[in-house]
Amino acid sequence: MQHSPLSRRELLDFLDNAESRYPVETWEIASVHVWPLIKIDLFFRHVKSEGKDQALNALLPKPSKPNRIKVLAKAAGSLLRFLLLFLKKKKQVHAFFSDSEGHRVVHHEAFINRYFKPIIEHLESEDSEFNYLSISDDKGNLKRYPSNEPVFFAHQYLLGAKLWRRLFSRNKGRSKLDGYNKFIAELNDSRFRHLQVGEKYPTQVRRKIGDVLAYSAIIHLLIKKYKPRVIFELCYYSTLRFGINHAAFQTGVRTVEIQHGGMGRDHVSYSGWSKLPTGGYNLLPATFWLWDESSKHLIEKWVKNNKYHSAIVGGNPWLPYVKESGEMYSFPTNRNIILYTLQYSEIPDHIIDAIKSTPDRFQWWIRLHPRKLESKPIINKLLLDSGVQFDCFEIEKATYYPLPTILLNTHIHLSGSSGSIIEAAQIGVPSIILEEIGTVYYRDLIRQGKATALFSTDEILNAILKIERTTLESLQEHTYKSIVEKLIN
Repeated sequence: MQHSPLSRRELLDFLDNAESRYPVETWEIASVHVWPLIKIDLFFRHVKSEGKDQALNALLPKPSKPNRIKVLAKAAGSLLRFLLLFLKKKKQVHAFFSDSEGHRVVHHEAFINRYFKPIIEHLESEDSEFNYLSISDDKGNLKRYPSNEPVFFAHQYLLGAKLWRRLFSRNKGRSKLDGYNKFIAELNDSRFRHLQVGEKYPTQVRRKIGDVLAYSAIIHLLIKKYKPRVIFELCYYSTLRFGINHAAFQTGVRTVEIQHGGMGRDHVSYSGWSKLPTGGYNLLPATFWLWDESSKHLIEKWVKNNKYHSAIVGGNPWLPYVKESGEMYSFPTNRNIILYTLQYSEIPDHIIDAIKSTPDRFQWWIRLHPRKLESKPIINKLLLDSGVQFDCFEIEKATYYPLPTILLNTHIHLSGSSGSIIEAAQIGVPSIILEEIGTVYYRDLIRQGKATALFSTDEILNAILKIERTTLESLQEHTYKSIVEKLIN
């Protein structure tokens, strides 16, 4: 029987059900707890299949066939880099910080991590001897990083670590996979065709694990050389961060993931873990640093009885950090800003109709997602071709000004399900949630009257005209400072 593609919720229900039927918490391949990798991978395969970035994907260059000689030369250079790590002199640091380019912004003409920078500056102010190492998985335009920031670009060592493991690893094939093959067989059902998990999927999983273990080997060496007290990270479910968590788990270094966006029961990385190994999953961070109590409650539902994983509220360090620099940025003096934070490269028709129908006393500031900056010409052309006047919207400032600074000057905020909804609420800006999934993520904010879900042009226009700004809330200026001091000592 032919089935229609699953909805996101239906896939999550299937994964939750599988978690109850199989001993997934015991599944290991070469010392890696494989269930988090599989569960998160399947979820993001589904998200990709939803096709909400078709306009941008059509413009992206198709991958070319790699040149074998260049690949061999790159592998040899990477192996040499990896071997030189063994000879690197030991140097004590207080902490590692791991991120991706998408977590960084240009602030005061420097390419900084917006969540780590406030923490680092505070720790430096408290201790003149404080030092650290940044670990990035960025692969392009590495010269944009500040020259005074110690950055380790991990991808440059990956191929070398993989070659080293292939030659010398003693833990290549050991596994514990009771029921694993039965679960994999279930994925052959036509309901999951859009996930593109065919007969080769187990091989693909092992290949991903190979990358995780290679990164883990690199981080093992860095931990041995630098001996950090704690590792801060963003987006724990990247391959690099999986490797960091694995190495830290084995060496006893605490990992702390700082919240970087929205969460909810439909975000597989942060919800729905019904089974945990007694000692914790070695691909997940030890501590989840959350922005607010609602996010903390989501995590505590599944970590409260586990000895390894925990949740704390540290606030959003970026909000108070940029609060004082608002005078550097120019905003319209005679128009109210409607901030629309995009997550994809397309704007739905009913939103375009709302933009066209908004009175002149408003201006739409359309903020591109950090990983979708290439979509600017697409959005610009779409709006102009739809009859939106050029002075009715602003993309450049909306995208490159610090979000908290914009929010401090914003009348109302719109988004599908972005974490900017939480940031707006913390500053006192009301949000209109535009997608059903956003109502799941932010049900607490909706209940508190800090956000509302609206799905038609008329509803959105009425809300824009009627809504009143609430009073500015506390930005938790000191919360992160006391929390980070406890974590670092």
